[in-house]
Amino acid sequence: SLRAERSQLVTALTQILSDFSFDYPTEHPRWEQFTNAIQPDAVLPDLPAIDDRQLHHFINARGIPAQYYAIKARESQLDDYTITAPFAGKLTSANVEPGTIVQPGQRLATISRTDRYEVRMSIPAAAVDELKIGQKLTLTDPVTRRTYAATLNRLGTSLDAQTQTVTAFFRTGGEGLRANTFLEGSLPGQTLTGVTALPKAALTRDRQVLIIRDSVARTQDVDVALIEADRVYVRGIPIGTEVITEAVEGPMVGKVVR
Repeated sequence: SLRAERSQLVTALTQILSDFSFDYPTEHPRWEQFTNAIQPDAVLPDLPAIDDRQLHHFINARGIPAQYYAIKARESQLDDYTITAPFAGKLTSANVEPGTIVQPGQRLATISRTDRYEVRMSIPAAAVDELKIGQKLTLTDPVTRRTYAATLNRLGTSLDAQTQTVTAFFRTGGEGLRANTFLEGSLPGQTLTGVTALPKAALTRDRQVLIIRDSVARTQDVDVALIEADRVYVRGIPIGTEVITEAVEGPMVGKVVR
């Protein structure tokens, strides 16, 4: 339909070019060049400026601007039906075929970027404040032993209730790297002194631990320095104290432990 409308515009312009050569000889070259530049399969070129009022009336009387802007509106509408990927990559899945009726919100395809990737890492909540956007990190593929430079791109806003960690997203890329590859890396953390490392199950909801003193289970207040996915680091447990490191069912305080 657009091809036909562009061809009709060329026809309309061709019919008035002879009038240009007699009535507006100075404008004839510009309008002839404009007419020759219109191609059925290409977007319309810019309409020549019309400074002369008489020429303005002459062009409008023949409906040239109306035709031109109607085609430009159709071209703009057609752009809404062209979906361009925001990056270069590979098509990993196609969910529709040509001629398929597409519903609003339906997934059309999946495209994977090949020059840049994001790596998700779980960071202990206590260590998040030490991270800075743009921080550098070296990641290693445990299979190929290749290394890749990574940069902290963004931090998640939510805290995982189970692990008490925040997801950090590192941007990386390099030769041989593929989507869904597991990479290893480490970040310098805070230095803890005078702490005891315990399994996470040893810490109660009241941030206490159960200890055994004189063969009796008792509670011990502790200062929690850091919580990781499977361990906690606490202060306040004297050296040599026996700590119950597994979660127990029912009340234990005051019971004799063998």
